[in-house]
Parts: sequence; structure tokens; C-alpha cells
Amino acid sequence: MSTQNWKDRRAKIVERVGGEAAFAELVAEAAAEHDVGAKRLDEIRKAQKLTQVQLAEQIGVSQPAVSELETNAAKAGELYVSTLSRYLGAMEIDLELIGRYPDGSFVEIKLGDETAVA
Repeated sequence: MSTQNWKDRRAKIVERVGGEAAFAELVAEAAAEHDVGAKRLDEIRKAQKLTQVQLAEQIGVSQPAVSELETNAAKAGELYVSTLSRYLGAMEIDLELIGRYPDGSFVEIKLGDETAVA
């Protein structure tokens, strides 16, 4: 979607909801609903009571690879979406991405059903 298209669509939405203040309020409410708190990958794995070895076996990689994945993600390093999807899929967690526009509104990106094969 081009920037101009987004600006046009945003203007129509703002008009439909009753102005900038109402739009900002709706955006804030939506952001609050979707903000469940960021979790580190190792916290998610531990909450599932899985060791790195167990998770590695489920997604077909070595334990050091799981450790590196968790470390790189924690440091905001590069991470392939497909790798993250397999990691979470092993714990039956679907991956969804959220893109945020400069005004705080967002678009959800749902990925195909990709689960790890045990």
C-alpha cells in the first residue's frame, strides 16, 4: 500500500469516527487491547516447561542453535520469520506480526499455519 493510499484511507476513517480526537482514542484502545507485554523467547519456552534440548528436538535443530536463537532475539539481532514461526509452532503458538503506522494505528499480518513436526 502506498503512503498516499494510507493517508486517504486514514482521512476517511478519521472523518467516519468523528475527528482526530476520537480516532486517537480508538487507536489507544486498540493498542492497549493488543499489548499483552513483550516476552523473550526463553521466557516463553520456560513457561511451556521445555528445555532447550527438548525444543531443539521438536524443531530439528541443535541445542546450541536454540540458545543462539534466544540470545539473538533478546539482543534484537537478525531473526528469520520462518525460524521464529517454527520455534513458536513447536509450542503450538501461532505467529502474528503487527505493523505500526506513524500515527500509532496498526495492521495485523497473519502467517500461514506453520507448525513444527515433532
